[in-house]
Amino acid sequence: MKLPPNIALRWLTHDAAMAPTWMAWLTDEERAQVASFGHPDRRREFVTGRAALRLLLADEQHSDPQAITLETASDGAVETAQGHPQVSLAHTGPHAVAVAAPHPVGVDLEHIQPRRPDLHRFLLHPSEYDILDTVPLARDELLVLLWTLKEATLKGLRTGFRRSPKTLRLTIDFPARAAAVAVVDGAPWTVQFQRAHGCWLSVARPAATVLS
Repeated sequence: MKLPPNIALRWLTHDAAMAPTWMAWLTDEERAQVASFGHPDRRREFVTGRAALRLLLADEQHSDPQAITLETASDGAVETAQGHPQVSLAHTGPHAVAVAAPHPVGVDLEHIQPRRPDLHRFLLHPSEYDILDTVPLARDELLVLLWTLKEATLKGLRTGFRRSPKTLRLTIDFPARAAAVAVVDGAPWTVQFQRAHGCWLSVARPAATVLS
């Protein structure tokens, strides 16, 4: 995926040998969060996601990953202690991805697998239903893509699914691996996407972003 130069991305896959090091980078609050998760997969995802974000920011800031302080905002999103750059992260299975930018940004990563056949009724406004017939993908693969396009944008908006995905209207340019998102009562967004390791990865940014 060729992102604008002011958006940095880091993909990380779980490595059992590195997990103790990644765990040591966590704050006491983050370790308490890990301990609160009942399922080991959830603990692994959390640690890998935080490691991906710390490695990304350490590279950008030429610092030690353990020196990167992350916090959980009141809206549930992860952010840096300074609030800049703006960041987002996602994880699925053994994989995690993190992005950082000087402007709002959102990322989502979802494993391509069977989904409820009526999932589109939750994701799409009826005016978008033609997407189901015009994007050249098998049904499950398409539903996962649609989910990532909308969730990446909702994460960039800092609402998550507290806001209905039907308030985001997609126009997908599949050959370009990009989508335009019209936001009801808001400014438009742009999402780039790619398929990798059996997943769809989507990165969203405001369409009016000045690239540098």
